[in-house]
Amino acid sequence: MKLEATRTPFAYTSNESGSVELYVTSFPDAQAKSVVSRGGGAEQRWSRDGRELFFVSSGSLNVVAVTPGPAFSPGNSQVPCPLAGYRRARNRQQYDVSPDGQRFVMIRDRANAGGRGVVYVENWFSELRAKVDGGKR
Repeated sequence: MKLEATRTPFAYTSNESGSVELYVTSFPDAQAKSVVSRGGGAEQRWSRDGRELFFVSSGSLNVVAVTPGPAFSPGNSQVPCPLAGYRRARNRQQYDVSPDGQRFVMIRDRANAGGRGVVYVENWFSELRAKVDGGKR
């Protein structure tokens, strides 16, 4: 897909092919379109740097490397993480990607939690700041 400088890639899911797939189109004009998933795709998330596109397909979290620039060029889909044991949420994102793209946040099903309870940290922003920058803010 060729993107001009004024266009931005926009990821979306659609069943226009008869099954729910992940597509990327140019925004705002929606002139160019590419299918990213094969065999289903949903819950898309761009990496913070725009070089990877994450999505859920066939019970696994998938990632596609994307070449930045005027031409949208997805790589082959890879599976960094199976989602067995993690909670699926209807109409909500079931995961998030860390800013560096190396870790994921997911909700584990209670049956697979290993007997651990919820950890509550009061004023966790303050504690996080103290751990990250020694409380200098």
